[in-house]
Amino acid sequence: MVIYKVGSDVHVWKTWFIISSDRGFTWSTPAPLVNDDILPRGPVKNKLLLASNGAWIAPGSIESPERWRAFVDSIL
Repeated sequence: MVIYKVGSDVHVWKTWFIISSDRGFTWSTPAPLVNDDILPRGPVKNKLLLASNGAWIAPGSIESPERWRAFVDSIL
């Protein structure tokens, strides 16, 4: 799995992912990590975690001068 950002600035990034099931020879069609989300999502500096049920967990946060909001996204 490759997760990557698209956009000119961190505040407008969209997060997309692709998956390969043959060790990188072919790749899936790119898809958004979180559909219809207006906020930047997915990992930037934090590593993905793989849960025992096979879900990928991506920690993230949204920062502003007034507050810091932590959250996780997951893909199963």
